[in-house]
Amino acid sequence: MWGEWIDDPKMNHMSLPEQGAWWRLVTLSHRCNADGALVYGNGQPITLDDIVEAIRCTNRKNRKVFDSMMAYMMDKGSLHWEDKILVVTNLKKRQEKVASETPEAVRERVRRHREQKAVTEKPLHPLTIPTTTKEGDIEAEAEVKSNDKKPVTRNGKTVTPEAILAEISNLYEKNFGILTPILAEKFKDFAENYRGPLEWLHDAFEEACSQNVRKWSYVETIPVDFENCPPYL
Repeated sequence: MWGEWIDDPKMNHMSLPEQGAWWRLVTLSHRCNADGALVYGNGQPITLDDIVEAIRCTNRKNRKVFDSMMAYMMDKGSLHWEDKILVVTNLKKRQEKVASETPEAVRERVRRHREQKAVTEKPLHPLTIPTTTKEGDIEAEAEVKSNDKKPVTRNGKTVTPEAILAEISNLYEKNFGILTPILAEKFKDFAENYRGPLEWLHDAFEEACSQNVRKWSYVETIPVDFENCPPYL
């Protein structure tokens, strides 16, 4: 839905301000979670004035843009009224994922990619916790915790959480844009638990770019789908 609008003839016949008003309206209808109907949680219709208020089109200039956009989209069938409720037509259908975006399709692409690159990984050795008496439980627990912070060796290369964090940050800024503090914290948590090679991270960002889904929430799920060699313990 979001990637197709740039080629939509209806969108291209509107001005940029009208396009902005339209997408704010679509976003509001999505938040209502009522298949395109602009209603409150109790099912009551959101009035036109409240809609304008919600999408920040209250001043005279913006209201004129909104009214123009609404008249055009009503004429084209993208908006309609149902019992005094404004509805974005076919919103549910617009939001359906295309076949290439389904989890199954992603896993299949990942599987083929893995076969093409012929990446082989040795399984991690299971963590062995020594048998101790009650007096030694504290020492054993401390040893296990210290092992969690040790570098991971994959393909004969030692990879530290710091190196993984730096690699993710570089790939994000190179492919997606500016790194925010919130994302930096998410990257840190991911790096501390990641058990795959750095190459998988490159593959994940490459896959996200090829699908035009430039979101970390999408990227972080891709390494998990690599079959036969899960990156997490």
